[in-house]
Amino acid sequence: MAKATKTIRESLQYSPSHAECFAANHVLFNRVVAFYFDVIQAHALVLDLSTKEALTALETLTHATSKSRTPIMPLASVAHDIPAYFRRAGINAAIGSARSFFSSLKKWRIRKEKH
Repeated sequence: MAKATKTIRESLQYSPSHAECFAANHVLFNRVVAFYFDVIQAHALVLDLSTKEALTALETLTHATSKSRTPIMPLASVAHDIPAYFRRAGINAAIGSARSFFSSLKKWRIRKEKH
């Protein structure tokens, strides 16, 4: 049996300083996603991996750890000390965008060859 649901919409109330913080985080997130999209374009075989494996591979290529002190394409060039969840969210967004982009590009090329 189906149940009725009710949606309540309420706008958030926050101070102007929070709005500036949200905007700064939005800009930083877009820069991180663009950086990882560029990394994926340079290493396109990453898209052949599962999402979890691709995330690990991209972190290995870009994030300095105790085992890998000098990554090939350091994320530090975008910003220093990006939190792990923020970085991983950016990686996953870039993977999704890249898969969508390359899938659309492949379909476009196939259509172009037919006509």
